[in-house]
Amino acid sequence: MNLETAIIICGIVTLIAVYLCERIVWSWQIMDVFNSEEYYAGFFDYFMNFGEMLDSLELNNDFYSSLIKSYVFAVIGAVGSVTKITKNN
Repeated sequence: MNLETAIIICGIVTLIAVYLCERIVWSWQIMDVFNSEEYYAGFFDYFMNFGEMLDSLELNNDFYSSLIKSYVFAVIGAVGSVTKITKNN
């Protein structure tokens, strides 16, 4: 496997991981709000119905704004590593 392929694979894995982490955090926060109001559902219910929850609570813009910030921070963190790796090769 060449260096370019490895960097692309790492980038894709990072994008997926950041999205899943952001979705987990938001699902957990939504669950905390609803479960404190005497409505109970498990975390998995919130996670699997995440899109519907965002739509019904009108939080789409907030979620995507937070997701973009997380992607920007991930890119900033990766730039140094990628630069260092590509200079050595």
